Amino acid sequence: MHTAHPLSIPFVAAFASLALGAETSTPPDVDTGKPIDGVAAEVDGESITMQEILEDVRSRILQGRAETDPLPSAAEMQKLYENALDEAIRRKLVLREFAAAGMQMPDWYVDKRVSEILDSRFGGDRAKLGDELARRHLTVAEWRDELEATTKLMAMRQFNVDKNVHIGPSRILQYYHEHEKEFVREAGVRVSLIFLKRKPGETPDQLEARAKTIRARLDREPFSEIARYFSDDASAARGGDWGWIKPEETLREELAASLATLAVGETGPLVPTSSGIYILRKEGERQEGLQPIDAVRDEIDATLRRTESERLFREWTDSLRAKSQVRILIPSLL
Repeated sequence: MHTAHPLSIPFVAAFASLALGAETSTPPDVDTGKPIDGVAAEVDGESITMQEILEDVRSRILQGRAETDPLPSAAEMQKLYENALDEAIRRKLVLREFAAAGMQMPDWYVDKRVSEILDSRFGGDRAKLGDELARRHLTVAEWRDELEATTKLMAMRQFNVDKNVHIGPSRILQYYHEHEKEFVREAGVRVSLIFLKRKPGETPDQLEARAKTIRARLDREPFSEIARYFSDDASAARGGDWGWIKPEETLREELAASLATLAVGETGPLVPTSSGIYILRKEGERQEGLQPIDAVRDEIDATLRRTESERLFREWTDSLRAKSQVRILIPSLL
């Protein structure tokens, strides 16, 4: 195996700092000022570039990071790099298997996924999509290719892995008893909401009329979809889901009072406030203590399925790797 010279610790520190504030997606070499290029690994002669791995590392650093969080240490950066490189290799192996099997992804299906993402994530606004792609330094064609590759990966994983995941009742019961502490819950309510604030030039009466139209649609359309399209709250991307809360501690008084009148699964009336109009939905309600197994069965099933799916995926991609030529050219950032 050929191994290129590893990158320096100064580079690691510089990249970690850059990842948190730079606009460019191509990290510079701290010694030369030139972009880092070259090949991190090869799979049967196909290259995985340093740029794509480091962009993945950048995304991992930013995900869920608060501004006050410290920069990753050199060891943490190395682990992020190793994980990103491993996933890129497995991704390449699966895509090569897709091609080797003579499979094709129909253009109409990729176009359908493009439309779904445009609607669900960007409210159908192509300008917002363009802004996101500009931030990532991607053209529309490159983004579509990326989406097509992801769709192929999902199809291959479903056919070769997920269909083989079977979780029986006994495994769910065993997990429940072994992890009882995880299912002790505080009393709370699960809430979804839609927040509507006045648009520029919109009068209070026009806002109320718009809110009434949206509320009427909730009687025949999924709350989460309407929230994604119309809500001005930060939870819109999650379909308005606020998760489990204590209303009296989390919500303003008029919202908590409205929520208290709702049954589980019920959507409430418009709640006008000084900042805008809210629409609340009570998704669930629970008492303090150990939740009964019927209340957490689906949660346990999903957890076990994710774990089993990941185990089988790694086994499958390990078998693909065993019959492929994989060369890691830059194994370390340190």
